[in-house]
Amino acid sequence: MAFRMAVLVFAFATTAPAQVTFTKDVAPILQRSCQVCHRPGAIAPMSLLTYEDARPWARAIREKVVKREMPPWYIDKNIGITEFKDDPSLSDADIATISKWVDAGAPMGNAADTPAPRQFSDLDQWHIGKPDVVVTMKKPYVLPARGPDNIVDILVDPGFTEDMYVTAVESKPADARSFKVVHHFTTNLVEDPEDDPIGLFFNEYALGKNGDIFPPSSGRLVKAGSKINFNLHL
Repeated sequence: MAFRMAVLVFAFATTAPAQVTFTKDVAPILQRSCQVCHRPGAIAPMSLLTYEDARPWARAIREKVVKREMPPWYIDKNIGITEFKDDPSLSDADIATISKWVDAGAPMGNAADTPAPRQFSDLDQWHIGKPDVVVTMKKPYVLPARGPDNIVDILVDPGFTEDMYVTAVESKPADARSFKVVHHFTTNLVEDPEDDPIGLFFNEYALGKNGDIFPPSSGRLVKAGSKINFNLHL
């Protein structure tokens, strides 16, 4: 018996998935969600502005974003309000991109793919706009070069002579050197130091916090004679 056999061979052209690189994929994520704190002189301990900045921290970056410890945005997206202004949190896709980048050896990529640098306000610029009143500690607090963390309360009398409503308030270290040693601090309004030396919470400086701007036709009442307590964690 004679028969013919036909053999079909299918050839498919396959394209390898594009490699995840810093310049093309990771840098835009860091610009959007990390660099406001991770830049020279700001609150974070290291800069993530460039590949040279970020590469030594690649594994640490992956660990922090996978655990959702960074960026510090602890909103449960499965409960209640899910959309916020200025939300710096990473999507699942962002986290997967960073993980793939680290798993691939954290390659730089093509320098031509690098996005334009993000522009930031100077550290001495107020995010709430030019303030009408600036309250400062009467003298700098000197932190020893070596030693444990310090928790310090410093009471300041701004000399308020009349009641006022504050429509915006921001707290921050006074200069670039102070940013390096201030972990966070709160300000409290103290109306009667003898009766209530701690006072009522007013504002805070902390990781990712840039001030409070209250809605139109609203504000925070500051009574005449009120003092401000600076509670510093250094």
